Amino acid sequence: MRVAIVHALFEVVGGDARLALDMYRALRELGHEVDLYTAHVNEGAWRALTGDLREAPRPITIKEPLASRLAGRALALRSIMATSGLVRGLRGSNLGYDVVLDTYSNVPMLWVSAAYVHFPTALLLDFHRAHRRLSLHERLYYGLVGREARRLASRRTAVMTNSAWTAEHVKRAYGSQRVYVVHPPVNVEKLLSIGGDRGRVVLTVSGGIYPEKNVLAIADVAKLVPEAEFYLVGATGPASGPGQGAEEEV
Repeated sequence: MRVAIVHALFEVVGGDARLALDMYRALRELGHEVDLYTAHVNEGAWRALTGDLREAPRPITIKEPLASRLAGRALALRSIMATSGLVRGLRGSNLGYDVVLDTYSNVPMLWVSAAYVHFPTALLLDFHRAHRRLSLHERLYYGLVGREARRLASRRTAVMTNSAWTAEHVKRAYGSQRVYVVHPPVNVEKLLSIGGDRGRVVLTVSGGIYPEKNVLAIADVAKLVPEAEFYLVGATGPASGPGQGAEEEV
């Protein structure tokens, strides 16, 4: 089969971007003809993302729609708009893809064969409310994002997701009828091979250091366990909070 994978924005280093690359590799190994499409590549994030990969495909970059570019750092809205433009363009082209997969927007759009949903965009307002107090501006923004996500979603589009917990949220958000749990690949054998005395160390790895991930609660836990060393590893960006600018590893 001819397969197009659409990951609209390679903007930050995260599990969604790595999954897109792993999906590309897996489909190629199964003998399919696969192309990877995007509208934007942050070169710093790309280098960090592909640094340990022997072979990484370079995405085919399609010009990002103007409306999407105007969204700037409002990534939730920008991801929906960019993905919508890309997948509709591919479906309307004469490239002849049998399957079009979306690995970024978290919305099962009508124009894709299947979408990998890490957490439904339509429920972002509820998700953020559960973790912190939102300003009026944030409530309006996430309300707009949720409305747009539901408008573009199709109940008939197949959905892959990372857990049974997320699958239930996908069904609630979009009324999706075909939801399948497809766990992201993890090299368990490599992790199990790490031996020796690790000491009293607690390591947390987060793709992004953002308020909704609640990772700063680790500092409160560390105060209760002074005999252990706590480490937080991840990337920061404009949405991380005061003092955090461009994407960087911490």
